[in-house]
Amino acid sequence: MNLLDYLATEFAPFEEKPFNPVDSAVLSQFCMVRAEGVVPALRERSSFLDLGTIVENLLSPTRTAVRFADALRAELYPTMFTGLDPQMVKENLLALAASPRFRDMRVRDYLSLFDTDRQTQFAAMTFVHRKDFVYVGFRGTDTSFTGWRENFNMAYTAPVPAQEQAVRYLQAIAQRAPKRVYVGGHSKGGNLAVYAALKAPPAVQRRIERVYSHDGPGFKAGTFAPADWAPLEGRIHRTV
Repeated sequence: MNLLDYLATEFAPFEEKPFNPVDSAVLSQFCMVRAEGVVPALRERSSFLDLGTIVENLLSPTRTAVRFADALRAELYPTMFTGLDPQMVKENLLALAASPRFRDMRVRDYLSLFDTDRQTQFAAMTFVHRKDFVYVGFRGTDTSFTGWRENFNMAYTAPVPAQEQAVRYLQAIAQRAPKRVYVGGHSKGGNLAVYAALKAPPAVQRRIERVYSHDGPGFKAGTFAPADWAPLEGRIHRTV
């Protein structure tokens, strides 16, 4: 069974079957969608502007959160899907829009940053289930040269700019999120999810239900001490 099979067969609502690692993997795939003009922008996006840093969705409106079906815009398909398997990202979107488990979930607070000089490729968005919980999802590596250079930088530098942006993004979301918070991502997105959760203030950490890292790379030696992991002990889930 793959993610598309799961979306085609798992119809239980979250109230009946709680959020799980496969749900996280599904939403982390949607984070590979270039959602400018579709998903409402993070209201604090202008604060992420820096010398050389481009907020790619700076002019996008901050309107009401949207459903997955709102992203079904064929005119945007040629540039909407990114990553190593854009067709899979497209099929994942179609399945999410059709799934009774996910189709009424709302998506909001999109932020997309790009900085060639600082070798930064960053994007995140937030998924809301009623007033029950949010899932903060971080995008993995896209196909840009800058994105891949940032991946390599993670092996010997800490923090890289995307990790710092992830911390700021999670804190911004936590200010107006329901009490329960999930955090996750695939590949580089998984690394960003864990980093942001470990660096979050204690008040935010206490609200985190789980952190999901799907194929996420680790951290440069010495980035975290054993004591840094203690506040989230038992709540970090890794998928290979």
